[in-house]
Amino acid sequence: MVKCEDCGYLALRNRHTRGLDEAEEAFRQTAEVADVPRTRPYATDPRMAMFDISNTEIPYETIPLCFAMELDFSSVVDTEARIRRMRDSGRRPYERDIIRDILWEEQECSSWRKWQQGFTPKEHREMMDRERMLTWQADREENDRKWRDEQRRSDLEWRAQQASDERTWRQDQQKREDRRTFWSIFWVAIVATAVLAAATIFAAYIQRGGQPTINVSIPIPPTPSISGTGVTPP
Repeated sequence: MVKCEDCGYLALRNRHTRGLDEAEEAFRQTAEVADVPRTRPYATDPRMAMFDISNTEIPYETIPLCFAMELDFSSVVDTEARIRRMRDSGRRPYERDIIRDILWEEQECSSWRKWQQGFTPKEHREMMDRERMLTWQADREENDRKWRDEQRRSDLEWRAQQASDERTWRQDQQKREDRRTFWSIFWVAIVATAVLAAATIFAAYIQRGGQPTINVSIPIPPTPSISGTGVTPP
């Protein structure tokens, strides 16, 4: 809950420039616009100048305005005046009292801005816009930093995964190469053993005589005897 008396957007309409100026501390406390020394005559007609003898003037309209347009003071003051007139049996309430009660009343406001003395409502808005811009830039830079960190982390994870996959592939290739080498050596050893065994056997035959001896036996059939002659074949 906030109060209008503490808001930087509380403004008073300048009667001369029609601009919105800062509501000073005195007005925020009493809802009364202070008199100031005269800077120009009210009467523009020279014939009325004799009646314009006041040395002070009220430079602002008595009903304040909300620079953020969150509250229509004129409508609220008129409504509250009718309510109080009905409540007080037709007695007209003081406008200043109604304005002071509105300024001091706590209420919800999304545009409330802490009042800093010496700054106009427009300058309060510009300060708020700058703060919002700085906040937006800080948030954007923070989001960019988080995005870059996330990209860097993802890139490192990807590189680590690539390195792991490459190590796994190299290990598989090394295992396959080791298996091929093993079987190559194995078959070379088998062949070498077979060749060595054959050479050993061949050398043994050579040492026995140079050539292997082949014994061939031809059986001789028996000669039949000639009976009655007594002749025996030689």
